[in-house]
Amino acid sequence: MNGIVKWFDERTGWAKGIQEYMVHPVPRLVSPLDFLGVAALFLFINQAVTGIFLAMFYVPSAASYAPHPSLSMAYESILFIMYKVPLGWVVRDLHFWGANLMVIIVVTHMLRVFYEGAYKKPREVTWWAGVGLILITLALAFTGYLLPWDQQSFWATAVGTAMFKFAPFLGHWLMTLFQGAEFTNSLTLTRFYSLHMLLLPALLVLLFAVHFTMVLKQGMSFIEEGEGAPKQKTVPFYPYTAFQMNIVVLATAAVLLFMAAEYLAPLVAPADPLNKAMYVPIPLWYFFWVYQFLKFIPYYLDPVGIIVIPGIAVLALLALPLLDRGTHREASRRKPIIAAGGLAVAALVWLTYLGFVTVPTPLPSTLEAQAHPTFSGTVEPILSGNCVSCHGPTGGNMAGQDFTTYAGVMKGGNAGKVVVPGKPDQSKLVLVLTGKVSGVPSMPLGRGALPSAWIQDVAKWVQLGAKND
Repeated sequence: MNGIVKWFDERTGWAKGIQEYMVHPVPRLVSPLDFLGVAALFLFINQAVTGIFLAMFYVPSAASYAPHPSLSMAYESILFIMYKVPLGWVVRDLHFWGANLMVIIVVTHMLRVFYEGAYKKPREVTWWAGVGLILITLALAFTGYLLPWDQQSFWATAVGTAMFKFAPFLGHWLMTLFQGAEFTNSLTLTRFYSLHMLLLPALLVLLFAVHFTMVLKQGMSFIEEGEGAPKQKTVPFYPYTAFQMNIVVLATAAVLLFMAAEYLAPLVAPADPLNKAMYVPIPLWYFFWVYQFLKFIPYYLDPVGIIVIPGIAVLALLALPLLDRGTHREASRRKPIIAAGGLAVAALVWLTYLGFVTVPTPLPSTLEAQAHPTFSGTVEPILSGNCVSCHGPTGGNMAGQDFTTYAGVMKGGNAGKVVVPGKPDQSKLVLVLTGKVSGVPSMPLGRGALPSAWIQDVAKWVQLGAKND
């Protein structure tokens, strides 16, 4: 083994690079917030890994799924992932909540860097790479949001892409470039999928490489490193700081796992471009501030809220190292800059909060939001992924029950009907899933309870009459 390591090191020099990384000096006293950049990198790795697994089953097509023409291929593939792929719902949840956490972590990390004044000379390039990381992270979240092709993602994207038309000179061209036409359509889905899977991740990896290379080259910023300030004492990165960094990464992973286990990634009714149900579009939560700001201005000033103000904000972030060229980094010596940044953040938080509390309809959380759940579209995927191994023609056919078909479910078994249409509280299928039948173990047997949202989907189907397609 030593020979293999030596051979590889002689040709790559990797050992020297790792050694330099492990011994490079860092401040002796650090805050967990100093490792938010590493937490963001961990979340990106989670997105890449889970995204690869999702791509193995996802079909980026808005064409109708032949067995169920009301469903698109994209939507049906999400159902397949959630209900038929083993642990598919876990992978999708990790990807969904990972995207949301990554937005939060990246923005919080930038605020931390801003507060410490770590954007100043010689760290301008590091700061600019960080601004690019935020913009691409938001773009990844926006392009990925459309992929389920449900009502929520379709109409949120339709509104978002329509905003491109307010850009001067190239607005209409940009809108049709991303949509593929005047309106959101199947071309929009494939273009967003290619951006989400190919271009944007490549750009993000490039910026991560630049950002972390500059951090390693320049070391961690010292708040007291301005003129005349004493240098902080330093220690080697390994083992002290490395241990603290790992704790932050593990804490991030714990939050992600908790969110994925407790909250199912949303999927509402299939996208309807005609919007016969009069679905009201709701933007992504990190764009709520724009949604709310537009309510305060007349319609003819929409370009100001959509293009001008965000554009000024991005330019201000990029120009910050060039505008604030003083040598002091302490917040107490940068009061005007800190005050301006604090007001901007307070305004964004306030507008985001108002956006949350004034949305016209509550954000649906699961398939429960479908107006007319069906056996094949809603219930059968749940049963086939969790119950038919025991209650099916090849799974023992326990108690005469066969959950592979609608007729089999409605027939019930030797112990009587398992579904009483219109009465979930009398339906054994619902009662067993909720653990309310004495003497009957929790189902699915040996796998733990189903997510409550799935049980609610089954209960709603029964409540509405347990009808077939």
